[in-house]
Amino acid sequence: MSRLSYAIRVTLGEEGGYSDRKADRGGATNYGVTQRTYDEFCKLSGRPQRPVKQISMEEVLLIYGTYWKDAHCSYIPEPLDVLVFDAAINHGAGRAIKLLQQTLGVDVDGIAGRGTMQALHEEMTNGDIVELCTLYLEHRKNFFNEIIAKRPDQEVFRNGWYNRIEHLRGLIGE
Repeated sequence: MSRLSYAIRVTLGEEGGYSDRKADRGGATNYGVTQRTYDEFCKLSGRPQRPVKQISMEEVLLIYGTYWKDAHCSYIPEPLDVLVFDAAINHGAGRAIKLLQQTLGVDVDGIAGRGTMQALHEEMTNGDIVELCTLYLEHRKNFFNEIIAKRPDQEVFRNGWYNRIEHLRGLIGE
């Protein structure tokens, strides 16, 4: 199984199906794909616009592949690649990379450029992947807390978000 296939399986286990909760800032979502993302995908691929509730699994997989690429997951070592991918699906590729940059202690700009990738390589040469993954998940948990602090109505998602972090923590062999 490819790393992308594995990452998709992990993330689909967290995303579930269709949701259109009023409190969800992303709006209508199916398998982690928002209506806005689906509209953009349909436009770019010449497909007719339709409700995200009707998204096919083939379309989900194509969109997920884009997130894998945009977050540069192919260049990130295991199991951090899956953590970054899951964050990309949940927050967007730019935020997933910003979390990685925070973890690495480099400039945070959301672009996985030479400095970020060099710092990642150095960390992997000198560091501990489990420690790096643990720190990444802590930064992600802090990001969830920041969301709640700014938008208290997002508190309803805290347990689900924390459960997601704990599930991912189980993948890193702590």
